Amino acid sequence: METNLTDTKSVSNVSRMQINDTKAGMQNIDKEKINAIILKHSKNSKFYKRQQEKEDEIKRKSIEKLNYFSKISLNEIQAAKKYTDEFVGKYERNRDLSRTIVHIDMDAFYANVEIRDNPSLADKPMAVGGESMLSTSNYIARRYGVRAAMPGFIARELCPDLIIVPGNYQKYHAESAKIMNIISKYDSNYSARSLDEAYCDITEHLIQRLNLGTENRTFPKYFKNSEEVLANEETVTFGYDAEECVREIRHRIYLATNLTASAGIGCNLRLAKLCSDVNKPNGQFRLESDSEKIIKFIEDLPIRKVNGIGPSTALQLDCYGIKTCKDLYEKGHMIYLLETQNTFEFLMLACRGLGSNRIEHDTERKSLGHETTFPSGISNNKDEMIKICHELSEEVSQELIQERLKASKVNLKIKTVDFQVYSRTRSLKTYTNTAEDIFEGIKWLFMNEWKNSKEKLRLRLIGVRVVDLKDENSLLKLSPGKNPTNSKKLDDFFKKLQVPINKELDEPDNSFELKEKTNFLCPHCAVYFEGNKDFHIQHLDSCLNFSSVNSEYKTIIIT
Repeated sequence: METNLTDTKSVSNVSRMQINDTKAGMQNIDKEKINAIILKHSKNSKFYKRQQEKEDEIKRKSIEKLNYFSKISLNEIQAAKKYTDEFVGKYERNRDLSRTIVHIDMDAFYANVEIRDNPSLADKPMAVGGESMLSTSNYIARRYGVRAAMPGFIARELCPDLIIVPGNYQKYHAESAKIMNIISKYDSNYSARSLDEAYCDITEHLIQRLNLGTENRTFPKYFKNSEEVLANEETVTFGYDAEECVREIRHRIYLATNLTASAGIGCNLRLAKLCSDVNKPNGQFRLESDSEKIIKFIEDLPIRKVNGIGPSTALQLDCYGIKTCKDLYEKGHMIYLLETQNTFEFLMLACRGLGSNRIEHDTERKSLGHETTFPSGISNNKDEMIKICHELSEEVSQELIQERLKASKVNLKIKTVDFQVYSRTRSLKTYTNTAEDIFEGIKWLFMNEWKNSKEKLRLRLIGVRVVDLKDENSLLKLSPGKNPTNSKKLDDFFKKLQVPINKELDEPDNSFELKEKTNFLCPHCAVYFEGNKDFHIQHLDSCLNFSSVNSEYKTIIIT
């Protein structure tokens, strides 16, 4: 069978580095001019060359797949179309329209916090970050193509009047806590996905809301500072339906922070997130829980609008001639024949607006972290690197505490001057969320890299991440309580090791090396593991502090 192959030469050399005009505030920009400036500053960099190699490989593989597709028989294609129709049809017939999910997304959060605290910035293009990288920009700057993850020096050429303000992440965390506190009043099981966005399910609240009196739905109309006293203060009363409820949430966020939020309302998380982008900034959009209206809404959306479709996937789909969700659905049989089953299923569900309507609390997240580039672009200063490790550890700790989580492992990510990325992981003594414990583990990993590096470390980026997360309540449930039988077994265990139970052990420098390995059965949790004496004691320490047992004692801690 013949097929028209997309001319991959028409695809940008490095699409990842081009401006993404599907983001809020980036509409009607001069893409050609902006991309030319980005290219001018990037084309000779090692990063550009690495990205070009990656994208060339994606295009090469896409051409190979399309050539393979052109040789597939008509019968096979018809069978693939039938399977695709049946797969999508099954999910569409079972589409759950019963829940009311809300996605709250703060408008240019970091930038608007800075504008609030310095009103002289309100009518000026501004961004938060440094010369090496921006964290965000306000909507005025976005008209010039200035966006997050853009180097400051490129942003200044796009917008010569741009004002760049350094970030104050401690302040952003404090404001985020106020926002999440308000959202929790409408759904205690809300899920914060970052400092400035969260999902909540207001289905039950809407039922309870019908019994709320006027006084419970009435709030001051305007933000005021704590020291202000307004005579004859105006108020606003909100109604009973979903849209009125979400207006109330956004208004209460404004009263608490003097910041604006946008929101999307849909029957699942995927649609709610897409809807929150429709009327940004300071607006909301509700997609009715009607299958036909959902399909009509999503069909014409660019695939890059869909959460989970990043630059690499978008480039590959572009090579297949797929630009919108409608294109994706119509070529579902091609995806089925050319890609993995998991990829096929994800893309088919995404392009029809199908998704989960269950709020997964952050306790189900596997990790969280923060990373930053250096203000000067590149650093070889050990003290500066350690300072940033400490600051990032504090940010991660604050987020863990805010989300009532603890972690048992820390991960250090570094990006070298040659754009090589390395990741190192270390287990902690117990589940924790303190900045001191996180930094202790991160500093150990960093110093190990510093000492063992053949050349002096020159870094562009450092990231701190914690993994193996558990919420505090679940850790309390793991508490074994006092058990005389366990105590007796533990006494016998330590006697065999000839180590006092109360001995404080400082972890030796070579603690990651397994010496004098022996198989032991933990007398407390009845799990076998292999290691030396220090590992056994460390395991028991974690076990008695209600940590879940990690059976991977045969692997080196640093990975």
